[in-house]
Amino acid sequence: LFSVSTEAGEDEQDSLTHAFELVLSGEGLETNLQVTPTATGGNPNVAYGDHIIYLYTVSPTVIEGRVGGEFGPIALRITLNNPTSLSDASITVEQILAIDHGDDGDDYDTELPLLLEDGTLGVKLTSTLTDNDADSDDDDHTVTLIDDEESFVSFDDDGPAIDVVGGQGQVSALALNLDETLSAL
Repeated sequence: LFSVSTEAGEDEQDSLTHAFELVLSGEGLETNLQVTPTATGGNPNVAYGDHIIYLYTVSPTVIEGRVGGEFGPIALRITLNNPTSLSDASITVEQILAIDHGDDGDDYDTELPLLLEDGTLGVKLTSTLTDNDADSDDDDHTVTLIDDEESFVSFDDDGPAIDVVGGQGQVSALALNLDETLSAL
């Protein structure tokens, strides 16, 4: 996503540092995603307000998707790992609540991208070059990861699967043992 070129000058390079951060273009950005309704064994029994997921900045390395607004339950989390490493930085996406895939005809192999109705989520890189007499210069650039058309995140509805296979043997192989022994009270 990024390339960094440097020129330290006659004093030569002392250090080069990098810092990534996640950048939302606003707070409470509405996504195209909704959580499924409350269900036993599924999403908790919480008054959501609405079921839409909105994105909020928690820190420069964490974005949370909350249901119904700023104080709703967390539905998803996007975390930037190793934000000072140009080679080892990565992003983790956690789905915490069940995402509603809409009317997909119960096709359990559908994919739903995370899109923002009005705004962007980007990753920003700031690089700072310092020379041997402590002069420094920095530059930054932001790359859009999610907007209203493109996204690096999607949620698959993989649905349940079951196979029932008949075993071998006869019904007569089943046995019922009835114990009619009287016990002393």
